[in-house]
Formats: sequence, structure tokens, C-alpha cells
Amino acid sequence: AIAQQEVSPPAEFRERTLNGQPAVVAYQNGQPVLAILLAVADGKIQRIFMHADADRLKRLGALN
Repeated sequence: AIAQQEVSPPAEFRERTLNGQPAVVAYQNGQPVLAILLAVADGKIQRIFMHADADRLKRLGALN
């Protein structure tokens, strides 16, 4: 028998501003699943933060 593997739908990415900084949010099935925030100072990326906490991401809302 051939095992069936469930395939996730492709992610959609949107540019956003979160906490006053540029960010990219990944959505699957219209729901946010990952946020990548860039801490920028003096025109340079200083830090990169990744959030995948479903409870926190719910605040971003679904894609329309």
C-alpha cells in the first residue's frame, strides 16, 4: 500500500508594519501562521524576530 501524505496548502506572504517595524506575515488557509519582524536602525536590519504563537497571531486577523 502507498502511504498518503497530507500536503499543506502553499503559504501567502504579506508585507505589514508590526510594532512600528517592517514585517512579513505568512498565511495558510487565510490564517496567520508566522510573522517575521525586522528591527531596523540607521537604515540597517539590527535584529530579526520570528513569532509563530497562534494566540498572538490571531490578533492580526485573517486574509480577506
